[in-house]
Amino acid sequence: MPRNPSRTIVERGSLLSALAAGTRYPALMNAAPVSLGGNNAFSSFYLEPDDYIGTKLRMRLSTLSNDVASTSDYTVSLHQILTVTGGAAVVGFTVGPAIAGSTITITQPGANTALHTEGEEFSWPSVSGWFVFRIVNSVTGAASSSVQLLIQLEVR
Repeated sequence: MPRNPSRTIVERGSLLSALAAGTRYPALMNAAPVSLGGNNAFSSFYLEPDDYIGTKLRMRLSTLSNDVASTSDYTVSLHQILTVTGGAAVVGFTVGPAIAGSTITITQPGANTALHTEGEEFSWPSVSGWFVFRIVNSVTGAASSSVQLLIQLEVR
């Protein structure tokens, strides 16, 4: 049995294929991540800190890359949704700053690699609410490159 067991409470996947540099959010069903605006299906989730009193959180980020090395860094963080917006047939949102301690990065995954990194433990957000993972890729991906991300939020 692990010394300090952790349990995954939220898991999302995204596929980034030679995308322009930018900020995106995991979509539903392990699809390509989406930008704010339009009728996008964001993969948000609800967290209730009172369900896990006295525990810490930790982010994990894993990547699988094809045979073209990525030229981008991939940074993921946890953000609370502050307001819900949208017009006819559109749902959007605004987010607050990254939850302190939740940011994690994998730097330029090489060709045909499987990488994994774990962040440090951080405290629960102070209030319950809706949250989303934010993905930032630092530069436009190399032509034909494809990187699959697996983002996990664990309780410890």
